[in-house]
Formats: sequence, C-alpha cells, structure tokens
Amino acid sequence: MDTKYSFDDYNEHQVLKIPFNLVVTTVYALKYIVVLFILPILLNFLPALTDAGKLIIPYISQFAHKPANLAFILSSIPAFLIFIPMFKRVPNTPEQSWIRRIWTKGRGLLLSSFIIDMSLMIIYLLLGVRQFDGVMLAVLYIDSMLLLYVMRSKRVRNVFEEFPAYEKKAK
Repeated sequence: MDTKYSFDDYNEHQVLKIPFNLVVTTVYALKYIVVLFILPILLNFLPALTDAGKLIIPYISQFAHKPANLAFILSSIPAFLIFIPMFKRVPNTPEQSWIRRIWTKGRGLLLSSFIIDMSLMIIYLLLGVRQFDGVMLAVLYIDSMLLLYVMRSKRVRNVFEEFPAYEKKAK
C-alpha cells in the first residue's frame, strides 16, 4: 500500500478498520431496502415510533405499490452483499468462503449500486415514468457524490483489499 496509516487505523486482526464514512455510504446505498422493509417493521414494533409510523407508512406503501419503484431495489442488492461481510471480517472466515470473495469485490459492488440507482432514475425520467422533483435531484446528487467518494478514496480501496488471514478456530 502506498498510503501510510497510523496504528489506530488497524483493528485487532491487523487489517484496516472499516471507516465510518464507508458504513454510512453502504447504509445509504441500502436505502430502498431500509425504506421498504426495515423502517415499517421498526415503526410497527417500537412503541416510541408508532405515532411516527402512522404518518410515514402511507407514503411508504404508496411508494411500494408502484411496480416501477420496486425496480429500485435492484440497486440495493450489491450494497446488501457487502453489508453482511462488514460484520464477518474475521480470521476464522474460511479461505474459500463467499464472504471473502464478495469483500474483495466490494468496491466494485458499491460503485455498481450507485450506478444502477442513477441509471434507473435517468431511464425513468427519459421514459416519462417519473417526474423530476426535488427528491430525485437530492438522490442523484448524493449518489453522484458517494460514487466519487468510493471511486477516489484510497482508504476505501485499501479496506476492500484487506481481509484477515485465515486462522482455524481452536477447539
């Protein structure tokens, strides 16, 4: 690696820690899964959020009942694939595990997540399926900024290159 990092940048397995920015970027890339699946569950089961749920659920169901909008879930799938290995990045992960293979391709998957999202929005605009509004402008802007972050960041590149060396679990 051509970039120097401090000892604090490494975890107990001697690989770079996943930066908070990368976690937030990945969660943002999961926005359609969060909005369509996780948020309604949280709003229904957490007593403190039930009043907020009564206000938000109609908008979520309106979004979910338009078949054209469900295609946006496709852009969250690559991000979901790297979200899981973020928490399984440990030495006892087998060498031939899908987690290791996915992690090494994580940067490309995250980039593809933003590219798919932006492409779907542009296609929908060109076909007249959706109208251009402030929400779409904000999502396109945030997607493009995060796309640039993932493309340009050496830290992100280096994090996806590293995975802890395999160590068999002692029984």
